Amino acid sequence: IPSADLALLALRADLPAIAAARARLPLLRADLERLGSGADALRGVVIGPDRPYSTKEIETALDLPVLGEVAWDPSGAAVLSHGDHGRRRLRGGRLNRSVAALVASTRNLVIASGLAVRLGLRTFSATRRASLVSSAR
Repeated sequence: IPSADLALLALRADLPAIAAARARLPLLRADLERLGSGADALRGVVIGPDRPYSTKEIETALDLPVLGEVAWDPSGAAVLSHGDHGRRRLRGGRLNRSVAALVASTRNLVIASGLAVRLGLRTFSATRRASLVSSAR
């Protein structure tokens, strides 16, 4: 946390996870204020939204902005955690798509907040990224 420009708290959308997050949030916020870049650098990531609580309900209950969601996809997760067969299903599955969206949201937040400049990250247009990917092959 001392060098964190952004901290993500991942939690499921169920009561035990929300209660645990609520208990830990004051400590996380205090650590970010004291050691990091401030409590406003903390964001949530909801795993399995609407199981049973929505992302909006979690944001409200925890007073925590949610950056994104990771889909509830047990079969996709099993490919990653246990090496189960089904890589094709994972590639185009809900889990992979939701993680890609979360990565994009994180990147956009970093760029919008000016962290990209402080971290030395360069941004490229879609055309430039495509040419860099092609040349790397």
